[in-house]
Amino acid sequence: MQIVVLFGLPGSGKSFAGNVLKKYFNYYHYDGDADLPGDMKKAIRTQNVITDSMRDSFFQEIIENMKRLKSKHENIVVTQTFIKEKYRQLFLREFPQARFILAQTNSVLREARLKQRKNYPLDLEYVRKMVLNFDLPQIKHSVINNDIDGDRSILKQLEETLNV
Repeated sequence: MQIVVLFGLPGSGKSFAGNVLKKYFNYYHYDGDADLPGDMKKAIRTQNVITDSMRDSFFQEIIENMKRLKSKHENIVVTQTFIKEKYRQLFLREFPQARFILAQTNSVLREARLKQRKNYPLDLEYVRKMVLNFDLPQIKHSVINNDIDGDRSILKQLEETLNV
């Protein structure tokens, strides 16, 4: 059983890399944002602060979903911002075998990607606030760089990082 957590800022390529793992290595791709609770969606929509109590509930939901998914899937990739170190550590306590991979890209490209997204709930000003609130990771993690479009670069980096 392998659990990979792809985390990073919006537009960094977490979901793209998760889909690469799904397509080439048969990972089940769990997008944590699919389970955003209503209060967090409202805070995003109205550009208000997401509180720790909102995040506490959200990450408990992610953990419970992962426990269910673990019994059904051999390999799982979770994509989610994991903006705070507290929740990365919480997840690791529950799933010590999880491998964290930080998806990075330069800010100009990241913002250009976000502008191209249709029906995306985050506007650039809100994302810029998220950048300021993103805790630099202290947990053990690898890094992939998503500055090049297409599968090839990400595929190579994931193969090297995960030894697949």
